[in-house]
Amino acid sequence: MTFARPVTVTIGYSDADVRVVYDEQGLLLMRRAGSAWADAAGTCDPALPYERDTAGRVLALPICRTGTLALYGPTHQSVLPLVMRQY
Repeated sequence: MTFARPVTVTIGYSDADVRVVYDEQGLLLMRRAGSAWADAAGTCDPALPYERDTAGRVLALPICRTGTLALYGPTHQSVLPLVMRQY
């Protein structure tokens, strides 16, 4: 469903919600797009900006289309070596 005018989605989050996120300024609201995830800001043309209140732990974004939404953020990733042994 597409909205005639943007609707603002406001999400509050806690320390526990972002415990593995290293930069809260990098939080994004992602929308399921087929088999992938895309930034929900792109549901409007042109894309509308996020409103971020990291002190209050709130993220808001105007969207123009419904769908499955999720909060994503940048995390530290570890690369572990793969060791194979032949017996």
